[in-house]
Formats: sequence, structure tokens, C-alpha cells
Amino acid sequence: MAKYNFLFPLDADSRAGAVKPFREGETDFVVPNMNVSGGAELLTNLPLKATEVFNQYGQDRLGDVLISKVRGFAFADQAGSLYVEESDNMNSWSTVKSLDVSENALGDTGWVYLSKRYYRFRYVNGNLEQSDFALYQSLGAGEQDVRVSGGLETPSLEIPADGLPIKALKTNISESFLEEETIAAGDSVYLNIDAVGHQLGLAVYLYEKTNLSIRMTYIIPGTSNYTLKEYEDVIVLENNDRDAQKVDLLSASPRIMLTNNGETDVKVKNLVVTHFL
Repeated sequence: MAKYNFLFPLDADSRAGAVKPFREGETDFVVPNMNVSGGAELLTNLPLKATEVFNQYGQDRLGDVLISKVRGFAFADQAGSLYVEESDNMNSWSTVKSLDVSENALGDTGWVYLSKRYYRFRYVNGNLEQSDFALYQSLGAGEQDVRVSGGLETPSLEIPADGLPIKALKTNISESFLEEETIAAGDSVYLNIDAVGHQLGLAVYLYEKTNLSIRMTYIIPGTSNYTLKEYEDVIVLENNDRDAQKVDLLSASPRIMLTNNGETDVKVKNLVVTHFL
């Protein structure tokens, strides 16, 4: 059975320190044996009292790069529980993943895929006060960004004589549209998409906060603009510059309409369309 071998460097107080890519001449940075998305970021290494809870402040997934998944690592000399939670408003939180962390063992949530705008890690200590504790997070924006070196047995895959099934070769696909596109106040732009999955993710990024809506319908096959139904809202921005949503597809030919509801022209950084296979 494969076992993780993770390096926890010590800080000035002899507690586990940050695991990040090595920087020449900086002794507080080391190369971790497990290299996930370039490194694992330390959230806290302050030991918890009995039954004490660490709550990470809610993190917004919508930045220059849309965070699609997170991964948590926890180590403590006393048993506890690690939770990955998400929220639409940072007021009401739901648990996406929970993990029981054994004493003196590295707990790993594995990659956890998110669907709401905000996420956080929450750690609940057990009935005994800790002496050693470290909680790390890794962030991922795609399907293929896990790089593992050292500490793991080499995986093997038995391939049947007739090859792998097509489903085993599928990965989600992301495309970028309308880069640097300017939409005049009150105007709309349209985009026809050839969908290749069962769900579509839409993420829009603007250069300034404004009012903008993204609506979607479906094109009648064989036409360019005749639609099957009325447009329905997917994203509605009110004095904001970004948002992301996922929708189930009813047809392979969705049509997207972006409308500038503001009073001035708006410039689009890009519209990211993800096909969920």
C-alpha cells in the first residue's frame, strides 16, 4: 500500500512550517516530497486546545484564475476532524468533504471539487489538547495539475487487450471567449457554443464593476439564431466584476447572450466556458 512521506520543516518555535517551492538562500522554504500544484500553503501551525475549532476565513474562488478544486492536509499529535466547506454567501456553509485525522499521521482530503463561490477549511480538535499541529491547503484550477515525486509506490494500470474505454480518456475542457470585447451600454453580444458534455460552466471576468447579465437558450439544429425556448438567466452581476455558475444542458447547441445593463461601456477580460464531460 502506498504511503505518503511529507516533509514538515520547523519554524522558529519548532513547529511545522510552510511547505512551498524552494528559494535559494531561504532556509524557511523546502521542497516537499509531495508536490501538489507547486506546493502546499500553511494555513496555521498554532496548536489547538481540547475541542477547539480552527475556521479559515471564507475564500473567494473567483480571481485571475478560477479555483475549481482544493485539497487539505492536516497533521497533529492528537486526533481531530478536518472539513472542507463551501457557501454562496459566506453566511450559510455546507460540508463538501470531511476527514477523520488520526494522531501523528498526515490526513489528506484528496482533491475536492467545488460548486459554490466561497470555500473554507475547518478543523475540529478532539478531547485532548494538541502540542503539534499543522494545516495546509493546495489549490487547483484544472484536471491535470497533480505532480507527485517520492514517497509513493509507482502506480500500475492493467490495460485490457481491446484498449481503454473512451470514458476513461475524458477530461473536462475549458475555452476562453470574448477576450477584450467591449459591450456598449444597453447592448448585447451573442455566442453560439458546440457543447460536448452534460453540463456547462460559465465564468465571466470584467475590468470594472458594473451591471451585466448572462442568459442562455438553445439553437434549433440547422439554424444560426432560431431558438428552442426563451432565454434564462445564468449570471446576473449587480455592481460586480466577476461570477461563475454551472448549468445542466438540455441541448448540444446552447446560445449565450451577454447584456450590458450598466450606464457606461464595459470591457470583458474573458468569458470562460467549461464543458463538463
